[in-house]
Amino acid sequence: MDLTRRKFLIPTCVACLLLVLHCVATTTPAKDTWTAVQSRHFKLVGNASEKEIKQVASRMEQFREVFTRLFPNMKFKTPVPTTIIVFKSDSSFGRMHEQHVQRVAHLPIQ
Repeated sequence: MDLTRRKFLIPTCVACLLLVLHCVATTTPAKDTWTAVQSRHFKLVGNASEKEIKQVASRMEQFREVFTRLFPNMKFKTPVPTTIIVFKSDSSFGRMHEQHVQRVAHLPIQ
């Protein structure tokens, strides 16, 4: 192999190796599966398991029931169910929050 080819071949091999290592090191996580659950007064959507979302729905219905008993003169009927977003972890909430803040930060102020 002549000297000119060797000078070209080594940097090319190093660049290809770095590219492969970069691709392996930066794999993207699998996308979350989002599930919707409807209870009597709430619509819950989240990336937690369906079982966990149903547990949150049950707790929210219990919470609402306590408020209706504590404040019997208040109106608790709504024409549309309240939507609740359930995140499976703090980190998934953080990722969603960061994306939301970035989008809001780029909105033009009128």
